[in-house]
Amino acid sequence: MSRRRIHAGFTLAGFVIAAALSTACLAAAVLSLTGDDEPTPVRTQAATTATPSATPQGQPGLVAPNAVESPTEPAPTAAPAVNKDAALRKDPAEIELNVGDCVAFGGGDPAVSKTTCGSTGSSYKVVDKADPARRCPADVDRSYTAAEPNAGSLCLDINWVVGGCMDMSSDTPKPIECGTRPAKGVRVVEIKQGTANVNDCSTGDRGFVYNQRKFVVCVASL
Repeated sequence: MSRRRIHAGFTLAGFVIAAALSTACLAAAVLSLTGDDEPTPVRTQAATTATPSATPQGQPGLVAPNAVESPTEPAPTAAPAVNKDAALRKDPAEIELNVGDCVAFGGGDPAVSKTTCGSTGSSYKVVDKADPARRCPADVDRSYTAAEPNAGSLCLDINWVVGGCMDMSSDTPKPIECGTRPAKGVRVVEIKQGTANVNDCSTGDRGFVYNQRKFVVCVASL
């Protein structure tokens, strides 16, 4: 075999080997590019095992509950109270009571009210009006002080009337007709001034003594 033929054989073999290597490299490159488009197993597993968020996300245009606080409306203003009894009931400070007036006690407001002397409810008579700086005489039958600050007191005695009769069976004496005969009914027969001695009564069987002001109401039992 000549040298030219041997040289040509080596050259052809070199071309074949080079072509084979080129083909192998091209195939490897194609496989590499194709593999990059597919997700790896690790990424796929991470996507399928992801933990859902604890707080739901609001959808566009949908307000989640409690996401936005509603504006606070101002509390309604209470209507002023109307005293329906204002025209029917006088305040204690507006009741004018003077010495000599008769009063009655009741369960309303005020507890004391002016009444006609001699009527059934005229149990007491105003004998003095004490300002806050002083007190009623110690021997008055009853006193009344209004609830207002710095209010004075009404000094009250039983409404004794000579010739009149009283029922003394309760804590509040009551004027009665002398023809009735309650268990503790009395007739006023005399009022003695300037003495605190019941024995000074000229008539009657007993008397009510007022020591400080020194007078005696002489009565006879019915």
